[in-house]
Amino acid sequence: MQKHLIISRFNEDPGWLSRVNGCDKIWIYDKSEEPLPGSIPLPNTGRDVGVILTHIVRHYQELPEWLLFAQCNPFDHTINFLDVANAATYNDALAHNRSCYTNNKLAADGFLGLGNQFDIYRGLIYLDERSANDDAWRTFHEDKHDRLFDLWSRLWPDHPAPTVWPSAYGCQILVSRERIREWPLELYRELLRAVSESTTIVYALENLWWRLWGPPPAPAPRCIDGRMAHFYQDIPGFFDFADVYREQVWRAHDGAHFVEIGCWMGRSAAFLAVEIVNSHKRIKLDLVDTFSGRLDKQDGVAPHVMSLMRRDFDANLAPIIDKVRVRQMPSVLAAATYPDASVDFAFIDAAHDYESVKADISAWLPKIKVGGTLAGHDFNQDRGEVSRVVQEAFEDRFIVSGQTWLVQL
Repeated sequence: MQKHLIISRFNEDPGWLSRVNGCDKIWIYDKSEEPLPGSIPLPNTGRDVGVILTHIVRHYQELPEWLLFAQCNPFDHTINFLDVANAATYNDALAHNRSCYTNNKLAADGFLGLGNQFDIYRGLIYLDERSANDDAWRTFHEDKHDRLFDLWSRLWPDHPAPTVWPSAYGCQILVSRERIREWPLELYRELLRAVSESTTIVYALENLWWRLWGPPPAPAPRCIDGRMAHFYQDIPGFFDFADVYREQVWRAHDGAHFVEIGCWMGRSAAFLAVEIVNSHKRIKLDLVDTFSGRLDKQDGVAPHVMSLMRRDFDANLAPIIDKVRVRQMPSVLAAATYPDASVDFAFIDAAHDYESVKADISAWLPKIKVGGTLAGHDFNQDRGEVSRVVQEAFEDRFIVSGQTWLVQL
């Protein structure tokens, strides 16, 4: 594994570099007032993004097999950085990173984002406590998000912009030469020129690497031989109950009525909707959510926040939005609008605190038909509050599949 380590330095102590033995060459781009002997001086602009782009532009034709970009104090964001730097293979580097950062999903063929993963999502800007009290802070993040959309439209003009931008703290990345060269040199020159436009564009670029070098954008969902291709994989969120949804669609009769309570960004809803389309059954699907982030923390959420979150949700579900009914309201209030014994399958994945789960089950249980199914998620998580409510409500009349609980009436 031929690998070069490219360092962005501003006054940090580079002494730890003596312990790097898994890289064929170390480059230090130095933005300090007194650059180190042998380093490559750069003006103190562009943050780490400027270093990454500068190196690629200068060495595009002679890149090594792998490039590892890092800060001069990489341990703040990747505590086991030396293990990754000294790894003999990509799989070894991936294993080291995941051993400390299990939440990091920024791994694809030829790319690895190091350290913790964080997501940029416009709706969450307004849920941030600092944004509510600091106009300058909020405006900065709004501008950054908008610039991400502008950059996306330049790169993939024919593909809808994502609503969430996964990133790695510290802009520390392992990337292959092949992934970098999937894009022409002129693109990197253009991005490097963009770095001089404003500070905000630099922060925006820090959130672009996964979209640039990670998995390519999936093609728009299409029907092949009468079947719609799944696209839920491109929607952010956690979803591990595909088998439950697939079985419910298989069991459902023509004219059945399904309800999903708690949709977040629409990942699971997209899967269920496509399964229904491909079943060729006339199954009605309702999606219930407040679009205020957490259903158990909706007090004080401004209307424009819910509007933005709903906008992003609708964008994610655009290919099937005409095949579902979205009901923007709290779970218990939504349940009151359904006649008793009118729903064939309801799935509860809203708030997970004890009182909310208890209220949801009490509200939706009477709405399920005889022979229908009431189910929900996170049975073994959230301090066991979900499991406690389910056990109290149904005693031994339920089954568990992974994190999903199910009751057939």
